[in-house]
Amino acid sequence: MTGPCNVLVVEDDDDIRESLVDVLTEYGHVVHAVTNGAEAIVWLEQAATMPGLILLDLMMPVMDGFVFRAMQRTHARWASIPVVVLSAHAASETRREELQANAVFKKPLGVSAIRDIVDQHCQNAA
Repeated sequence: MTGPCNVLVVEDDDDIRESLVDVLTEYGHVVHAVTNGAEAIVWLEQAATMPGLILLDLMMPVMDGFVFRAMQRTHARWASIPVVVLSAHAASETRREELQANAVFKKPLGVSAIRDIVDQHCQNAA
């Protein structure tokens, strides 16, 4: 581990979300979790400290990852937060370009892969 990271997990599947929180917390990261893009927007609006990384699912109710990402990129305070997409949805190359994410990974991912992703992409990893 390169250092602790403040991570926002945006994932509607309870089991996956809880697993990500457990794994990342075990490795010393500070993790906040929400169930869809709309909740992520509210969380970001209220957060005193911005996350160093957002782990984003694509297919979610209320607000999906594509809409969230479009909104995030237009907000001055949030636009520079790195985003790694973790999705079972096989996004086409066109859709991946639209996301402008730091990386896109297909679920499921193992524990070591999740740890490596956070270590590689987190802005505030020491």
